[in-house]
Amino acid sequence: MRCHLILSLFILFTALFQSACTPVTVVPEVTEDEIAHEKARLKRSYLKDRFAEEERVLNIGYPILKAGLEFCEEGVWTTGLRVWNINSFDFSRYRDFAEDEFSLDRGLKVKYVIKGFPADKAGIKKDAHILAVDGKDLKKGSGALRSFTKAMDKNEKDSVRYLIEQDDIVREYNVPKIAICKSPIVYHAGDGEVNAYADGKAIHFTRGIVNFIDNDDELANVMGHELAHNIMHHIDKGKINRAIGRGAGYMLDVFTTVVTGYESDTFESYGLFGGHMVHSPLFEIEADYVGYYITARAGYDIDQGYKFFERLASLYGASSIDYTTTHPADAERIVISKKIIAEIKEKQAKDHVLIPNVDPAEWSRRNLDYAHGQDHYNR
Repeated sequence: MRCHLILSLFILFTALFQSACTPVTVVPEVTEDEIAHEKARLKRSYLKDRFAEEERVLNIGYPILKAGLEFCEEGVWTTGLRVWNINSFDFSRYRDFAEDEFSLDRGLKVKYVIKGFPADKAGIKKDAHILAVDGKDLKKGSGALRSFTKAMDKNEKDSVRYLIEQDDIVREYNVPKIAICKSPIVYHAGDGEVNAYADGKAIHFTRGIVNFIDNDDELANVMGHELAHNIMHHIDKGKINRAIGRGAGYMLDVFTTVVTGYESDTFESYGLFGGHMVHSPLFEIEADYVGYYITARAGYDIDQGYKFFERLASLYGASSIDYTTTHPADAERIVISKKIIAEIKEKQAKDHVLIPNVDPAEWSRRNLDYAHGQDHYNR
């Protein structure tokens, strides 16, 4: 009986599906080979676009890191080379295409050469093979990137000797080192949200914001802003503020519980939120302020900074134009930005050093003199 019922239901469902509405036009047929070919083309296109975007981000970002060095508490040496091999390729689903599209193998190759940096000036090109660093042969395979990093960390001289195979010629390049802020740039190719942020150690940019941004100067201003967050310790200060708010709220909860006899946890949540909000908009304004100085020092057009806020206002409307949340309203930031830019341009006109106006005691505490000629930076 039960089997007959199940069979009857199956026949009923089959009949219903067969009677469902269907398309009536005659669409050209495609083969599995044609679909596979198109998938391969799209994957190659994605890879090329993804790495071209990352290269653009780094070429804009490295001058920002260099310009901000005087304000950073820690620097790192670089020649302007980024390297990779097939083992360090971070898209496993596309590895076969990487071998074909970028000619990657187990040996180490130059992934990017930052424009205007020492490796670029020395004539090293993208896709060149790196065979040795300071006379030491590099490993291949999974240990290649690690052996390169180790060799660079060991170098305590003013320059690095690279043995390079390029244009079918093997020769040694002696490349000077320069220092930049130790605040790595991270590009999130899989994130389409319009967002950039700092985490206290690195600065992060999504594919969404890179494609939303109108030009290189605009992107440079966003980078200066995010770097300023790290320089001014806003992430650590925010954690302290949240801890203070949470602690104050917890004490109110304890007091409420003792007085009323009913257990309370309401004020701890409010305190955490209040601690988060208490100076967050002001930190954003400070990051704008310091960021404009960094961007100007790097030689970018700082007028593009407030134009970015204008475009954000156009994207998000009243929610960003009128209201202050963790960030100031765009209208307020645009007005302040124009005044900051006027201040910087006045200093430029008078040939003054571009340093933000800050509390002298705080400036002294940062011990910035290491950026003016010391020969060693923490790595």
